[in-house]
Amino acid sequence: MLNTLHYLGWTSTTEIDKNLTVLIKQVKEKAKNLKQATRNLEEQLSYFENQVCKAFIRATKNRENKNFADKADKGQIIYSSIAGVGYCYVVSATKQNEYCLARPGFNWNDQENEYIKHIGDKIYRHLPLTMVTLIDL
Repeated sequence: MLNTLHYLGWTSTTEIDKNLTVLIKQVKEKAKNLKQATRNLEEQLSYFENQVCKAFIRATKNRENKNFADKADKGQIIYSSIAGVGYCYVVSATKQNEYCLARPGFNWNDQENEYIKHIGDKIYRHLPLTMVTLIDL
């Protein structure tokens, strides 16, 4: 969901503030018209609005303020614009700030049973990142 929000092209907190409220309102309105809504839809919409969208705003604000982390740990969610990474889950990290990252859209790795970021023709090479934005979700 974070990558989807990112791909809307709102690159500043000013743009997000201007557009996100309208998007949330439209999503809620569309949800009312679903013929068969999923269980807990209201909870899911609330999570999207109060957790995901707010994490997206905080991450954008951190990038605007150049508030980057020099490392991330396994299990964290990060953002990096390097190598088309976007928002990802840290599968593993080395002491040298090399990361195995996962998210839908990456190639499926049978060995890891996960969508893993590959570099070139290497099947499982960690991606070196010196700066990342940590996502508080």
